[in-house]
Amino acid sequence: MNLETFKQVEEKAKTDLSMPDTLEAIIKKNNILPAVIQEWIKLYQDQKYVCASLNVELLELYGDLTKCFKRPRNTVELQKKYNISINEFWETAKEIDSQINCCTPYVAKLKQVNQQKYFLEFIENTLNNIKNLSFAIKNYLDYKKLMMATS
Repeated sequence: MNLETFKQVEEKAKTDLSMPDTLEAIIKKNNILPAVIQEWIKLYQDQKYVCASLNVELLELYGDLTKCFKRPRNTVELQKKYNISINEFWETAKEIDSQINCCTPYVAKLKQVNQQKYFLEFIENTLNNIKNLSFAIKNYLDYKKLMMATS
């Protein structure tokens, strides 16, 4: 998901989470709520897959960069693949980790992973709020019935 798509998802969330003013509109919203919940579940599952895939790519990149920083002469192909140039080798895990965390391809991939995780969190929270909206609508409709019965 890119930033533009996420903005569209945010707008959809505002619409889906809004509580209508009239009783008819509330009943209509209650009737379409299962379909809306299903849409958000699909969106959540798709985004969860994207995050998992990016995590695998990040771990693969970390492993490749570890090899590059341990033995730079033996990893010329990997260095070309990631467009990096490493001339000296590092010995301790802390030194290697420090160098990887400064490496441009790794930082870019980490940023991408974190952005997608943020999108996933937003979708998850929205899904939970929509599920709770069904309880709010049910409570409101029960209250209306009770008020009509006592009138």
